[in-house]
Order: sequence, then structure tokens, then C-alpha cells
Amino acid sequence: MQQRPVEGVETPSQFKMLIGLGCNSFQGYLFGRPQSAEQVTYAIKECAAT
Repeated sequence: MQQRPVEGVETPSQFKMLIGLGCNSFQGYLFGRPQSAEQVTYAIKECAAT
């Protein structure tokens, strides 16, 4: 089965509905706001340091 992320998930009710429809990969404001390349680089370095 091919997996494609559902984009634009913003609320818990949307997330629950999509799970009920069989979706299993998500992205959107519910999970995180857009970040700059610098923010992502910093987060990766911090995670790797722990």
C-alpha cells in the first residue's frame, strides 16, 4: 500500500475523522508550524546531542 501524507490537518476532529477513513500519515498545523531552515537545523542538532 502506498503511503501519502494528508496535508492541512489543523484540528483534532479532522485528525480523528481521517484516521476513521483509514489515513495513516499526516501533516499540518495540528502537528507543527512551519519552521525556517535554521530552526530545523538547530532542532536536529539539539536532538542528536541528547
